Amino acid sequence: MTRAPIRQSSPTANWRAILFGLLLLLFEVYWVTVAEMKYGSQATALPLFIYPVFILFYLVVINNGLSLFLRLRLFTAADLLTIYVMLVIGTSFSAYGMLQIYLPLWFILPVLLRLKTIGEIYFFTIFHGTLPSILSTS
Repeated sequence: MTRAPIRQSSPTANWRAILFGLLLLLFEVYWVTVAEMKYGSQATALPLFIYPVFILFYLVVINNGLSLFLRLRLFTAADLLTIYVMLVIGTSFSAYGMLQIYLPLWFILPVLLRLKTIGEIYFFTIFHGTLPSILSTS
């Protein structure tokens, strides 16, 4: 008994993966927010986010199960990579540290860009004339 060949994966992701990633993103952002705000989980403080890895693991299991039993591959490797990257970016934006660090910085950054700080003046007096012009903006 010969097996039917499985369609080779294309090197690019398709719109189905992006739409599925957006739907998973809604679920995952809700999951991260509830886990970190309600239950005090600090899982996004780890170097590797476990939420997208968990979701990717189940997507791979479902994808391989479908290809083994039904000869149907739901996602290609490019699709899975696209979904994983979308989930990681969504996790980084919905993490607890994002609200603590980057949100206040977003509001204070225009003010900081207009001010000449003491450190900036000190840096200018030390390195003015010693840096090559290619390393500085004019």
